[in-house]
Amino acid sequence: LEPGPMAALSARVGEIAQLLGGEVVGDAEAMISDIAPVQDAKPGELSFISNKKYIGQLKTTKATAVLVNPDVAALGAPPGTSLIVLDDP
Repeated sequence: LEPGPMAALSARVGEIAQLLGGEVVGDAEAMISDIAPVQDAKPGELSFISNKKYIGQLKTTKATAVLVNPDVAALGAPPGTSLIVLDDP
């Protein structure tokens, strides 16, 4: 992790996956500098889906990466969104 543009921490998707013990589906080099709810996330932000009622929002999220379980990962992600697959996101 290294300091980002606004004194926040930024990290690559692959670094986050490694820290959490997850697997990346997508661009492991993409940079993350913030977190946000899946429905509000923008490029550069990380989100997660752990409740089934939010699965539909994976199709429209603008997040750079989303933490998901294997069942949600099987649904795929929109272009430009990487998935970090964990047993319990």
